[in-house]
Amino acid sequence: MTTKRSIGIVGYGELGRYLAHCILSDGKAKELLEIGWIWNRSRSKIEEDKDIPTTLILEKIEDLTTRKVDLIIEVCHPDIVAQYGELFLQNADFIAGSPTSFAGKIELY
Repeated sequence: MTTKRSIGIVGYGELGRYLAHCILSDGKAKELLEIGWIWNRSRSKIEEDKDIPTTLILEKIEDLTTRKVDLIIEVCHPDIVAQYGELFLQNADFIAGSPTSFAGKIELY
């Protein structure tokens, strides 16, 4: 028997919404995954989606330490990874959906 993995979703734009709906509605995904929490800078964006239980909304991103998940998936803005990436990695496995968050200014010579 496969153990379900709990997912934290950071960002609720098109990708975050898609991930949440897939996990909540796809039969195979529901067997393997569950949503532990969803965070978005604008909470109202999640609240407007009546398919998402309000109990899944993480009020403040720093509160993720109180709601353990196995995997955090970031699909918002690269600044969030820069600011909270270390916190994400301290608490779960982590997928950064914003690869530009790892870009930095390179000094040549």
